Amino acid sequence: MEVIQDMGDQGMATRDPLSGLLTQAAFEQHCQTCKNGLPHGQRDRVLALLSVEQFHSIRDTFGDVVWNQTVDLMGHMIRSAIDPGDLAARYGESGFIILLAEGTRASAEAVVMRVRAAIEKANDAGALPTLLSVSVSLASGRDLSCADLIALAQRRMDVEKLREGVTTAARSSAIFDPTTGAVMEAITQAVILVVDDEPAILTFVRDTLCESGGEILSATGADEAIAHLRERKVDIVIMDIHLPGTSGLEMLKRIRLIDPTVVVIMITGSHDLHLAVRAIRCGADDYLLKPCQPQELRNSVCHGFMKRQLILGGKAYQALLETQVRQRTHELQQVIRHLESTYRATLKALGAALDTRDVETHSHSERAAQYALTLGRLLNMSDSDQVTLERGVYLHDIGKIGLPDRVLLKQAGLTKEEWKIMRQHSLLGYRLASRVDFLKGASKIILAHHERYDGLGYPFGLKGDGIPLGARVFSVVDALDAMTSHRPYRKAKSFDHAREEIRRYSGSQFDPTVVEAFLSVPPRTWSDMREAINHQASDPSVVEDGELLRHTLFSTATTNAQLETDG
Repeated sequence: MEVIQDMGDQGMATRDPLSGLLTQAAFEQHCQTCKNGLPHGQRDRVLALLSVEQFHSIRDTFGDVVWNQTVDLMGHMIRSAIDPGDLAARYGESGFIILLAEGTRASAEAVVMRVRAAIEKANDAGALPTLLSVSVSLASGRDLSCADLIALAQRRMDVEKLREGVTTAARSSAIFDPTTGAVMEAITQAVILVVDDEPAILTFVRDTLCESGGEILSATGADEAIAHLRERKVDIVIMDIHLPGTSGLEMLKRIRLIDPTVVVIMITGSHDLHLAVRAIRCGADDYLLKPCQPQELRNSVCHGFMKRQLILGGKAYQALLETQVRQRTHELQQVIRHLESTYRATLKALGAALDTRDVETHSHSERAAQYALTLGRLLNMSDSDQVTLERGVYLHDIGKIGLPDRVLLKQAGLTKEEWKIMRQHSLLGYRLASRVDFLKGASKIILAHHERYDGLGYPFGLKGDGIPLGARVFSVVDALDAMTSHRPYRKAKSFDHAREEIRRYSGSQFDPTVVEAFLSVPPRTWSDMREAINHQASDPSVVEDGELLRHTLFSTATTNAQLETDG
């Protein structure tokens, strides 16, 4: 095409810098230089309009850099898809135009298919940080200018968006009136009910709308019209405002009760302005005077149906969004559950690793965690606080990884200097855990897990409620597990003995409130929990579900506590 070649010879001023395609101005100039937008001797052309879907979302989410990459990618794919004689331009912010040299629909669809295939490959390759998709509308016509073709393609795309309620690829046929620009495609699937007692009016409406392809029903009175509305779905009602036996305005109210979204077009031979105002106030979508022109009626029907499709599409889109939100929420919850499970498994593994470093504390972290969660529930700690408690207990001794073996593994008593080193593990653990966002709460338990209620603990000598609740809970369960575990220098004490020791130090070493909760659980419950945990540690296949184990242990604890209270 000589005109296209001449345009290219003018330099990059005619080209969009991002896409490399013609600018909209250059494209429009080309259209003006051709008679009716066509090269001499050519009377039929096909135009494809492509629009990037959700471009605002792409720009808002990823910024101008990614959007510019999107435009560049679209330009490259379109240039690769078109034939040498075709004309391609960037149209507006998110649109692209392809004007084909060969005026066949098949050739246009082939170009579009090549663009879509390129987009699919780009998405598979991860060329952009978001999936790219386009809506497409084709327009063709004899003796139509480029401007008419663009308008037709844009109207078709708009109709499809209204019809579906979502932005999708759209390719369809239409009846186009180049004089008025009326697009009758919108009412192809419409069901139209004409209500009038004059046969001539019924015939006029049917003849005027017959080319639309919609289904046309007729009724001569209100009761017959209501029967149609109750029997099937009607999109548009064209109704005389004066009906035999009833008022058209009263009929309008009855229609709205059956289906508020039905488009109602009132027609009348009366030129009473007040009557027209009343009709509009009662909910009429349009008001036409007899005798109305055919094109006036077609436009009113088309615009009314587009309005109805917008309402129905909006409802469908809302329902779709609600479904997607539920689905995405479910997926997100599943991901969160998976992450939390992974976190917990990792912390358990780390706690077990810390226990193996200290030969005297095998499975200590797991037992202490389950004991602590039992007390946490009895103390009505929130779910999030219990999660923090569990993490803090599992990692309470994480700071010991920074202690030298000569101190940590020493069998004899520690010297004063060695005790000073040993007491650093709380602070070391806090420094490690506090750097991790999801362990910040747990790090406070790690820091204070050797504090005493009377203020004689370390590292800061905190007292009473100044000690985090999680650390006060840990202090009790840690003592419980220490007393009921074997040590090289002594045998394990009974749970009854541990119970009395903890009771004796209530208010000095331990928080009285926590001790009270602890004492509400019978000794045999703690013993059963220890046995179950140790059994699981020796044979993990016994209980695969940690949540089930915790639920069982807590149920046992609370049941036994209730039995003891009742006794």
